[in-house]
Amino acid sequence: MALIAQRCEEGKFERPGEGFFYPLAGCDIPEEPDAVRVSWDVSRSDSYAGCIISLPPELAPVAQNNTHLILWVQGDRGGEQFNIGLMSSNGAEWKEVVLPAPVVGHQILIPLSKFENRGVDLVHLDKLVIAFEYYLGESSRRSSVCIGEIGFGSP
Repeated sequence: MALIAQRCEEGKFERPGEGFFYPLAGCDIPEEPDAVRVSWDVSRSDSYAGCIISLPPELAPVAQNNTHLILWVQGDRGGEQFNIGLMSSNGAEWKEVVLPAPVVGHQILIPLSKFENRGVDLVHLDKLVIAFEYYLGESSRRSSVCIGEIGFGSP
């Protein structure tokens, strides 16, 4: 969880929406004891909030033959949605919608091929993007989720 807790603060953007990351605040994902609570307010129609995290080179997924972006998610009330994206050093970026989070923690597996098919260079990954946007649904406009360890792997 150091990836989010240590790297998110400098990259978060809070306007026109607001997004805040609270390490270890009220998260209870049994499988992920170091989960981070993420709260946001994107109640205006032009709102977004989130965080862009610079990825260290040792996390490059291709070097270890990984096939998926993996994270744990737990909703606050249930039904919360957000985007998670990858950006490569060539500027290509793609965000996938993480489906509504249940109130019990569960693991999300997103095939890296989804990002690669949209032009993201997996060999030269540069940033991880966590974004909350107005259009993702009424229950998600003001809410919070717990996010557990984000990483790359092969299920």
